[in-house]
Amino acid sequence: MLDEGQRRLVERELDEIDALVTKSSALTDVPKGEEPSFERLAALSQILNSFYTGLERVFDRIARQVDGASPAGERWHAELLSAMARPASHRPAVLSKECHARLREYLAFRHRSRLDTRTRSSGGRCGTSWGTSSPCGGRRAWRSGATWRPASPVRRIRARTETS
Repeated sequence: MLDEGQRRLVERELDEIDALVTKSSALTDVPKGEEPSFERLAALSQILNSFYTGLERVFDRIARQVDGASPAGERWHAELLSAMARPASHRPAVLSKECHARLREYLAFRHRSRLDTRTRSSGGRCGTSWGTSSPCGGRRAWRSGATWRPASPVRRIRARTETS
């Protein structure tokens, strides 16, 4: 179980994620059929990166405080996410199966966008591009009316950490 200090830190992190989602709504609400600009895609990429990193900090606190340790090694990000989808001896699963699957997509996007940024800044080439690695699945998704709505996993995580 999270002690009171850790619970406050988790709550503050979730509040910051909620604020990020609220403040970014103007960027995420694009009229159907409109092409998002490079600037909008770059901003959304950064927002998604911040969104997922915030959730990862929450998961890390839960893993350290409740589970006793956080995963280490090359794949610690994926292992931490998977651990939150499984019940542990002292807590229920923090994530539902559907939320875990969706957050795996966010984790993969964050990895690709960070790799893409590093590769672009070093003058190299990368197999992804801003047009296809956006948080909504690229420009085709924007044309089809898809939207990026990360608030739902935040509400679910908040509800589950309140019972831990």
